[in-house]
Amino acid sequence: MALFYFIGGCCSSLLVERAGRRPLLLWMTLINMVTLCLFVLCAELQAILPAINAAVGPVSWFLPAELVPQRYRSLNQSLSYAVNTIAAAIFTFSVMPLYGIIGSYAFLVLYIGPSIFCILYQYWYLPETANREIYDIVAELRGSCKEKFSNTVNTRENGSVSSEI
Repeated sequence: MALFYFIGGCCSSLLVERAGRRPLLLWMTLINMVTLCLFVLCAELQAILPAINAAVGPVSWFLPAELVPQRYRSLNQSLSYAVNTIAAAIFTFSVMPLYGIIGSYAFLVLYIGPSIFCILYQYWYLPETANREIYDIVAELRGSCKEKFSNTVNTRENGSVSSEI
């Protein structure tokens, strides 16, 4: 299993800059969900680990730092790590008891259901962050119109600092 984590992590470091964070996260999450569904159907397919570490794991550590202004990055990264650790502990200790009760359908309840919700949310609201400035990302997250954003960019180019973002 550690070998699959290592291979997935190596692939991710090569793909993250080339493919972009958003597409990589969305596609690998979708592949992971499909593979988990196949696991539930077949109860013997165990090819999920490369998809987890090819993007879902490593990209989730890039995004929290890229979605907020510099002054909040440390706090956002710390909170993301804390939530990840708590969720991992809950799921880790829930899998075997639930698996004993409902079998492989435990993966549907613990992983596929939440993943479907999360991938839809990410598809609709997560901007691509690769090769973009933080003020551009924050403006997109705030839902600012193109006209307001272009005014902010123009004032930055003229040398004055805008406090809109």
